[in-house]
Amino acid sequence: MNKKIIITIALLMIISYGVLSSDLKLQWIHGGTTNTVSGYKISYGLSSRNYSNYITTGYVTNTTITNLPSNVPLFFSGTTLGFNDLETDFGNEIQTIMSETNKLPSAVKKFVVQKYDVWFTWTPNPTNELVTGYRIEYKKFPVVTNWTFITFVNSSTNIAIVKGIQMGYIYNFRAFAVNTFGIGTNLSNIIQIPTN
Repeated sequence: MNKKIIITIALLMIISYGVLSSDLKLQWIHGGTTNTVSGYKISYGLSSRNYSNYITTGYVTNTTITNLPSNVPLFFSGTTLGFNDLETDFGNEIQTIMSETNKLPSAVKKFVVQKYDVWFTWTPNPTNELVTGYRIEYKKFPVVTNWTFITFVNSSTNIAIVKGIQMGYIYNFRAFAVNTFGIGTNLSNIIQIPTN
């Protein structure tokens, strides 16, 4: 019989959805020290407190579960694993539905200059990415050498106009798509505009 001498997994939570819509990253708080805890078991299934699948980890506080089914409710909970086959009761339960919208947007495509002072256009991202807008960043050599936010445009348009370009500098511009899950990790091509 397993004695519950270690603390159950605490505050299991979703950190993020993966690049693939079937991947989910989870995080939790340690249930003990390396002297008492050997690892964790994250269980999941299609109904509450009835888990048909699980993965085990070492002494870590996050993991990514891959190849999850889409468009069905999924329930997750975890247990702390001790030595000599010890295992706690389940901790808190979380629920989600995996879908194509549960991921960061893809790269902005065809980000090109249309006319000077400076007018950019791009191909809008797919509608299933639920993009809320586009973030434009710039560098201005030699005085601004780090990427710096310059403007944000709503997803209802694919045009950004940047005014106040000064002569005698080299400008670089790039764009990212943004949705409620954050800023897309894939950036557009970089446009360079010399004003010499």
